[in-house]
Amino acid sequence: MTLDWLAKELYDSEQKGEKVHTISHIPSGSSYCIKAFSDNYYQLVNRFENTIAAQFFGHTHVDEFYIYFDGKNPANRPTHTAFVAPSLTTFSEANPAYKIYTIDGNYTGSTFTVIDEETFWANLTEINANDKVEFKLEYNKRKDYGMKDLSPASYYDLAQRMLVDENLLSKYIQNYHRNDQQLKKCDAKCRKNYICNALTAERGMQNIFCAGL
Repeated sequence: MTLDWLAKELYDSEQKGEKVHTISHIPSGSSYCIKAFSDNYYQLVNRFENTIAAQFFGHTHVDEFYIYFDGKNPANRPTHTAFVAPSLTTFSEANPAYKIYTIDGNYTGSTFTVIDEETFWANLTEINANDKVEFKLEYNKRKDYGMKDLSPASYYDLAQRMLVDENLLSKYIQNYHRNDQQLKKCDAKCRKNYICNALTAERGMQNIFCAGL
């Protein structure tokens, strides 16, 4: 029922020439998402690629992204990105964090896409010690990851660069866990899984994509 409603809304917006932001809770690439829902949502995203300007999600409590591809194949053109924000909820003693997205402005011909993104965090250890919450900039997505923009193609380029740049991948993992200084040891397979997860917005396909990396 939900996807049926969404399909009708997207079609109506397409006919009117409108741009749409989808704001939801569980991202389709997450293991928490129902497989059938994930598959059908993925198809809707590609069908209305030119109508959906951006997608925003939460639920996972970590700072991540998922990429959609034409035909669900990473060998094809990247079509969309799911922006997944970390949570203010500490959740298993993680540092509280939030994002500020800069959207292409409200003017004739605007793309309404995300053009910049900043993440702010607070140190949980300091909060507990001082009984005071102070948020500070953790990173700027374009600057810290060397991205020319936040298009799907640029996110795919980021994933490809993380495959060969260990320092860049380490930075992504650190940000993924909200600047947690007590990260558990992560071997080569563990580290590659972060990239595999980002390369598919369809639940359950990560292992298949990972085998090709």
